[in-house]
Amino acid sequence: MNADALRDLVNDELKHIPLGTAGSPQNELRMVYNTLRVAELADDQTRPRSTSFAEAVAMVRESFPGFHPHLLDPNYFDWDD
Repeated sequence: MNADALRDLVNDELKHIPLGTAGSPQNELRMVYNTLRVAELADDQTRPRSTSFAEAVAMVRESFPGFHPHLLDPNYFDWDD
């Protein structure tokens, strides 16, 4: 997968994670997921988005304990929090 296709894929996935207010854990999740997902897909294109998402939530929860992400469709990420 080339860099443009990778960015397009991750941008499509980010459409399922709504924006939050400035400085919110929700926006932090979007930033962490974006960075993490691109890096992971560059290494392994078969990595499930659910795994990347769970890792991103865990990373955000280090700074914001008890954070519960807002998702348009939790099933998209196989998320049951």
